[in-house]
Amino acid sequence: MSVPSPSFLPWQFAIDTGGTFTDCLATSPYGERRRIKVLSSGVLRGTLVHHLGGAQYQILVRWPVHVDVFAGYTCYRPEAPEAKREVVALDPTVQVITLDAPFEKFTPGQAFELSGEEEAPVLAMRMITGTPLQVALPPLQLRLGSTKGTNALLERKGAPLTLLVTEGFADILRIGLQQRPDLFSLFIDQPEPLYTL
Repeated sequence: MSVPSPSFLPWQFAIDTGGTFTDCLATSPYGERRRIKVLSSGVLRGTLVHHLGGAQYQILVRWPVHVDVFAGYTCYRPEAPEAKREVVALDPTVQVITLDAPFEKFTPGQAFELSGEEEAPVLAMRMITGTPLQVALPPLQLRLGSTKGTNALLERKGAPLTLLVTEGFADILRIGLQQRPDLFSLFIDQPEPLYTL
């Protein structure tokens, strides 16, 4: 039995998307393990350090990327998000960004953000695999978990909830685990249920 070549093995990703951060663990086809943490908004942040002339800027970023995967991303400053520029090139090794047009006003130390208009897990996979925006991701296996749904449920945000249970368990959420600080209290203070009948 032959062992498959690494070029035929898929990337393996395990990603957890939370309310603030998305954590991504990956194993390359060669067995190399990588990890990255990005904002769950799918936005990357950095600092404009120096205007090099034209539409080029020296930047300061701490992204664990060594190849340019950002061509085609949108670049803007948080204080003026309507003044969007397109990234032509971004060299992460020398930390220089080239835009399609310069910003009208520049002050050293200004923050900037990049967005590819993709969800955070896709951004993380692009950064780890070195896959540019216009190119399909390589073959991969994905395990994706999220606390966003749990948070929305607990905070009672989002769409109305439907509960489907096996016959005989309709009151399972009302009964719960029966854990409470004073087990023998005659006055039981129960939290408001997460659903309505």
